[in-house]
Order: sequence, then structure tokens, then C-alpha cells
Amino acid sequence: MNSVSNNRTILRQEFKKELQGYYQMNGLKNGSPIEGTIYPPDIAPNDQVALEKRVDDLSSFLAAKDGITFRATPEFGKGRIEDRAEVAAAASGWVKASSRVALQTATSMIGNPAIQAMVNEGLKGADAEFFTAPSSKSGMFHPADEINEGGLALHTARVVQMGEHLGEFFGLNPSEKDNLRAGLVLHDSVKGGAPWQGYSNEHGELAGQFISGLNGPADAKAVAAQIANNHMALWRQKADGTPNPAVPDNKMDMIASLSDYLAARDNIYVDAPGMDKTAAPISTPEDRMKPQTYTGTTKNRNQEFPRGMEITMDKEDLHVVVNGNTYTGKISDPEIKDGYLSYAGFEGKDGKNELDGMSVKANFWLLTGAKGGKVVLTKGTDTADYFVRPPQA
Repeated sequence: MNSVSNNRTILRQEFKKELQGYYQMNGLKNGSPIEGTIYPPDIAPNDQVALEKRVDDLSSFLAAKDGITFRATPEFGKGRIEDRAEVAAAASGWVKASSRVALQTATSMIGNPAIQAMVNEGLKGADAEFFTAPSSKSGMFHPADEINEGGLALHTARVVQMGEHLGEFFGLNPSEKDNLRAGLVLHDSVKGGAPWQGYSNEHGELAGQFISGLNGPADAKAVAAQIANNHMALWRQKADGTPNPAVPDNKMDMIASLSDYLAARDNIYVDAPGMDKTAAPISTPEDRMKPQTYTGTTKNRNQEFPRGMEITMDKEDLHVVVNGNTYTGKISDPEIKDGYLSYAGFEGKDGKNELDGMSVKANFWLLTGAKGGKVVLTKGTDTADYFVRPPQA
């Protein structure tokens, strides 16, 4: 009983921290371009007392729910990457085996047969990669078990389950709950774009368009499409990656955004009906985080910077090869800033050091085998940008 009580206390603290971050309370930032405290549509702007009560009440409500557990994720530079690899490997068998079952179970929760048929039509029409892709493009965020094949489907089932909890908290009626379920099941159905290419900044809008073309009740379809279209909310972007945020301005969008956000916290693991964790692992930690190598050059530089380089991102080390010499640096900042990890302290083997006094920033998604990205060398006030890609076979 004590361990259960302790987990609920920790969960309450974690939910409170995450909700405060979502609403940017007390000067916190959540990574969106929106400034200041963000108020939900059912709380008057600047009513700090009401917002604090909402955070307290919702944190306590969610922490009391069964099937939600807390597992701390280390920071970058303090074992985060290795820890996520271990969690992912341990879950690799059951995620692949049961994620699609959990997604179908989530769909079966829709009580209205016509709406359920609409969602099943959407699942049949979704790209096959929707059922096999991991849940985040970098593998550095979301619960670590979602790095696996089937991770996006598992994430979706978890979002639906979080929607069940929030639907209860906010008092949705049966019709509203079915509409919410429909939108959440399909909210990431076009995450890889149309055609699927790995990730689309406009995947919410694309999912909304996809739902609008399905057969089903007009009112349910409109709400489900709206939910999918707006689920990125504060973090919504245009196709070119420029910000296009939208604070949820109605109850359904508010609940959908919160469901997606809370189910994606990397310290919070939500059980969903249909999950079966008995299957044995089918990968190892080493499989999950193999070192990734890239090469690239720069067009604009002063003579202190090398013309080209090869980099290998090896967990929390970065190996840089310049003119045949290899230098190794370590993560110097435990936070990702503007999409980059920072490395410093580069040392070579022969005493010579062409990177002496330099720091390096690398797009963090290069850690997991991206098709390319940017590396920035800095020395004093001077910088050089390198656009790197995997070596040609």
C-alpha cells in the first residue's frame, strides 16, 4: 500500500509540474512561441487563482487513476540516451505485438456504431507506417517504449486513454466522448505526411482533411476533424517549420491538446486496454542507439574552421574527424536548445587539436539516424555551419 501511495504522490507532483509547464505558469516556458501564461477557454484570462485550482484538482484526479506510472528519465549528459535505449529494448517485443491491438481496442470504445465505422474506415485507409512508426521523429521524447516499431500506434492508444480520464474530469456527455475518441484515434494518422515521408509539420491539418473525407455522421466527422487539425495547438507549425500556434478556444480542442500532451510526457507511462507486456524483447539496447555517422562541408568560414568534417554521434559523445584526425567531445549542456545538443571539451590522441577552444552544436535528431541536419562550430564570436548527411554507400 505504501508503494502505491508513494507512486500517487510522485505522479501528482509530476502532473502538476507538467501542467504548470503547459500553461506557462510562474514564468515557465513550454517550447512554444507564445509568451506569458496560457489560460484555457473555460477560465477567464488572468484568473491565476482559478488556473492554480485547475492544476491542483486535475493533478490529484489523474494521480488517483489506476494504470498510470511514473518513471524518471535522466537528463541529457546524465545517462538519458542509454536509459531510453534500455527501456525501448526491454519493451520491443510487446510493443510490436500489442500496439495495434491496443489501437483497435481504443476504437472499439466508441459507442456509436456509425462513428466507429468511420474511424475503422480511417484506420484501413491510413498509411501502413502509421502502425509501425515510432511515436517521435527523434526518439528522444515521449515514453521510451514508444521508440519501437508500433510506438506511434501505442502513443495513440495512450492518448485515447488519457482522453477517457479527461473526458470524465471535464464532464463530457456520451456523444462528446465518442467524438473525442474518434478524433484522438486518428489525430496522428498522417503524421508522416501525404505521402508518408517520416514526419510532417502539418500532420494535424492533414489528419483533419483525411477525416473530413471519410464516411460518417456529419457532426461527429466535423468535431473529429477539428480535434485532429488543432491537436498540436501551442506547438503547431506551418509546412516550412515556422510557428503557427493556436491556443485551444473550445472544450473539445482543450481536452484533445491536453490528452496528447500529457500522454506524451517521457516520465509518465499510461496503460491502455489491449496492451500485453508479456512478449519477450526482440532487440537490445545496442540495437536502439547505434552510433550514427554523417559528413558535410561549410560554404562560409574563416580559416580557423575546417572546410569539412565527419561526425559520429555515439550516445553522449560526439566524435569529429578533421583532416584524418579524430576528436571526441561530450554533451556540455543537459538541455536541448532550439533543436540542438551542445558538445565541448574536444580532445585528440596526438596532442594536436584543430578543435581547440571550439564548441559544437548538432541537431539532436541526428542521434537516431536522420537523413541529414546541421552542425554548428563556434569559437569566440565566430561560427561555421555544416550541413551533414549520411556517407554515400
